[in-house]
Amino acid sequence: MRYASKPRRAHRSRVLECLLVSAAFAGVLASASSQEAGNVTIDAQRCMQIESAAERLACFESAVRTAPAAPASPAVAAPTQAAPSAAASTAAPAGPLSVGNITSVQAREPNRYLITLDNGEVWEQRVADRSPRPLVGQRVRIEPSQWGAHQRLFIEGLNGFLQVQRVR
Repeated sequence: MRYASKPRRAHRSRVLECLLVSAAFAGVLASASSQEAGNVTIDAQRCMQIESAAERLACFESAVRTAPAAPASPAVAAPTQAAPSAAASTAAPAGPLSVGNITSVQAREPNRYLITLDNGEVWEQRVADRSPRPLVGQRVRIEPSQWGAHQRLFIEGLNGFLQVQRVR
């Protein structure tokens, strides 16, 4: 019954290949983080086409060793200087979107609330959170988030925030 040994060998080689690729990735990260300038960019397309896991690993390591280090500050500053209109369109607006006092708090489900402010705005908590429940009368500030369409609701006097989205 030699049929069982071939799938085992294939499975072992796939596991070994995954381990080697993981090790290569870890090596690339370690090598990139240990360089003084900070960032290293390599063209990995050639290495990814190599069938043998050991040769592919050697290719990745060679590419990282011979890659010139990119200076961190000019690379970050260049896109901002080159296209200020693009940077301005993606940047979050400065300052709070809304400030007010809570006039109503309704539980939507455990640890998720619908919050009404004195200016008529209604905000829904998007992620259930065990932080202290918002209370009527508390002063809040709502600011834009860098992550998607949600905003952050900060309650005056408390640390942290609630992730919210405007309902009306």
